[in-house]
Amino acid sequence: MKKWVILILCLFSFLPQLRAEEGIRAKQVLGWVISGRGDSLAAAFHPDLRTNLSAADMSALCVLQWKQLEKRLGCLCQQSAMQRVFDDSLKMDQCYLDFKNGKALFSLLTDKQHHVVGYNLSLITVPQGEKDSITASHLYIEEDTMICNGRIQLPATYCRPVGNQSHPIVVIVHGSGPTDRNGTIGANHPYRDVAHWLASYGIATLRYDKRTFIYGVRSNEIGGPLNYDTEVVDDAVKALEIASHLPGVDSKRVFLLGHSLGGMLAPRILAASKTPVAGMIACAAPARSLRELMRSQFRFMAQLQGGTNEKAESLADLIYMKMPTTYRSLAEAYNPVAEARSKHLPMLFLQGGLDFMVTGKDFNLWKQGLGSRKNVSFVWIPNCDHLLREQTKMATPEAYVRAGRLSALAIHAVVAFVSER
Repeated sequence: MKKWVILILCLFSFLPQLRAEEGIRAKQVLGWVISGRGDSLAAAFHPDLRTNLSAADMSALCVLQWKQLEKRLGCLCQQSAMQRVFDDSLKMDQCYLDFKNGKALFSLLTDKQHHVVGYNLSLITVPQGEKDSITASHLYIEEDTMICNGRIQLPATYCRPVGNQSHPIVVIVHGSGPTDRNGTIGANHPYRDVAHWLASYGIATLRYDKRTFIYGVRSNEIGGPLNYDTEVVDDAVKALEIASHLPGVDSKRVFLLGHSLGGMLAPRILAASKTPVAGMIACAAPARSLRELMRSQFRFMAQLQGGTNEKAESLADLIYMKMPTTYRSLAEAYNPVAEARSKHLPMLFLQGGLDFMVTGKDFNLWKQGLGSRKNVSFVWIPNCDHLLREQTKMATPEAYVRAGRLSALAIHAVVAFVSER
């Protein structure tokens, strides 16, 4: 049950952040979790989920979760006001919990009828600053800049190698969710680490805070209803243009690197961009539809917990159909492999074998569509997860908040791809 709850919240990480009143239902549910009232919590779940729950199991889970938090963080001292961070067919409320020795985040997902769809308690890791970086700071220089796209103003970082030589540049495009320029998830900062690694090899990068990270619900007001273009493509196109004019950049060697959703949309970004791009890099990029990805992820979790594929797919469809219509419409119309086939520039696809979110099925679809081309490369790294970190077993949602290191093989593949062009 815990894994289902976390997975549902993960799947909705792409949705923009909103501000609203305190969540009365969320405060009630948090109280049940703290007090171990699993009977009340189980009864509050959506009917399609309730059949998989028992009051005894839910009570045991609540008690276990809270004891683990207190064992690690000490006693609870205070909690912040509950805030609505998404309000549509599904609603998400969150609050911060201040313990004696650290902090945690409580998140609750409910539907319009106030049924509980999922909840999560996660530790908050305080960033350690540059000492977490995997390369020495004397190998690169970082400069603040902005991605100015009409009314959209996105803070960005230009990371370049030390020296005055002309260098290639890689524009890093985010995966799903209101993500910052470092790709921060738990204790991980993969985009920052990629930037520092590449700088040590003489390659500059441009990374920026995502529109939904900066503007939240105002993204809709300023840029129109949320879809693939307003969430990712439009700003990535502008970032490519800006990158080509940064000081010290070889404008003939501008590369696009998309991670996850950013990789899937990389061909669409290229189609919309007027900036010459020397090569496209797709890391852990889905090739299947959003709906099929969700079904696949739910089936994976069902296998771990002894559930059935039928129930897993039914739940995935329930969540999918509650997404905004504008988002679903473009998601259903877009074919990433077909779009990529219409482009003839060099491409590199990287995929980890321990990634349950994007899998070998996606990797093989890219290979089927583009594998005959001599300027397209495919790198399969068996021991990597969705963040291209080295792992010893298949990653689960909980694993992504724990610190990890990027695969040297992945970095070297990117370096080789850029250096050859």
